[in-house]
Amino acid sequence: MLLILSIFVMFQSALAADQLLATITRKSDGVNSTLAIQKDDKSDAISFTFKIFNEDGKLDDTVIVRPKDLPQGKVVLEKMGIDVIKIKSNNFAEHNGGNITINYLKKWKLIGSNKYGNFEVDLQREGDDWVLEKDGERFTILKAIDHSKGIHRFEVVK
Repeated sequence: MLLILSIFVMFQSALAADQLLATITRKSDGVNSTLAIQKDDKSDAISFTFKIFNEDGKLDDTVIVRPKDLPQGKVVLEKMGIDVIKIKSNNFAEHNGGNITINYLKKWKLIGSNKYGNFEVDLQREGDDWVLEKDGERFTILKAIDHSKGIHRFEVVK
């Protein structure tokens, strides 16, 4: 019985280390992706998990981003060999966060260079929790205003 209780407590502790930061919804079809942070026992950031779902709501892809990946950036969404969304930061610290740049495909071009845009957010620590902010406004839902050849922009929903 003690063994089962110990396993249950360890399982609960492991779950408590994950925190959902945001849900990202595509305007065109309502498909969701999620961004979660994995924290250690001091609530410092260990990694981020992007889960991308398909139109049926089933998990399509999972991408792990570690803090060491952020200076050079990491692609979290790719379509047909084209980088669609890349996450990067030049000042992220595992203990208190920093500025995060979401680099996204604005317009895919068959001939010539693709056009990319940036959406800047702040990831800040508050006690044992982490929050995302855009221009001082906290959010947990982000909408990608997409089109057939890319993403027009991102909008904070709430």
